[in-house]
Formats: sequence, structure tokens, C-alpha cells
Amino acid sequence: MDVLNVLAAIVGFASAAFAVWVYVEQRRKAATERSRVAAQQERLRMALATTSSCLGAADLIVQRSKQDDVSVVELQNIARVLRGSLGNLARQIEAEDQVLAHWEFGKSFYSVPSPPGPAGIADDGTLT
Repeated sequence: MDVLNVLAAIVGFASAAFAVWVYVEQRRKAATERSRVAAQQERLRMALATTSSCLGAADLIVQRSKQDDVSVVELQNIARVLRGSLGNLARQIEAEDQVLAHWEFGKSFYSVPSPPGPAGIADDGTLT
């Protein structure tokens, strides 16, 4: 009977250890998903801010072109700002695609290499 009690105790300890492992693993996966969602939300906020900047620059071009005292150079400068903002937005979307392409289920987005920083646009329209 003592052997049976020892075996039952070993099985009990093993099942308790397994239950703890399952609990910890579920908590880790939940934390990973929370960090993934937070990173995604931050990237969407950045894209929204860039889009708002583009809308502001486009509206400024429209409003300034209605005035008689505006110069072509001024409108060109505002258009360059708009073009740069659109280039940054395109780069953010490309970086998001790269992150999603390399992401593996159960891993945080933070484990993926960081995308390149903001880009500029040359006068010929190419990304720099």
C-alpha cells in the first residue's frame, strides 16, 4: 500500500507541475499578444499622425493658392512638405508589411528587427 501512495504522490506532483506550466505558458502568450497589439496600435497612431500632416499640407496649398500674394515658390515648398509626408507614410506602410511578413505567431513584434527610420523624397520623386 505504501508503494501505491508514493506513486499517487508522484502523479499528483507531476500533474500539479504540469498545471503550473500550462498557467505560466498561457500568461506568457497573453503578455505577448498584449505587446503585439500595443505595438500595432502605436504604428497605426504614427500613420494617422502622418496622414493628418498630409491633409494639413494639402489644405494649406488649397487655401494659400486662393490668395493673390502667394508665390509659386511658396506653394512649391508646401508641396515638397506634402510630398515628404506622403513618402514617410509610404515608408511606414512598407515597414509594417515587412514586420507582418517576418512575424511568427506567439512572438512579439518587438522581436522583429526595427524598420528603417523616416525617409525623404528626392526632387525626382524617389525615396531616399
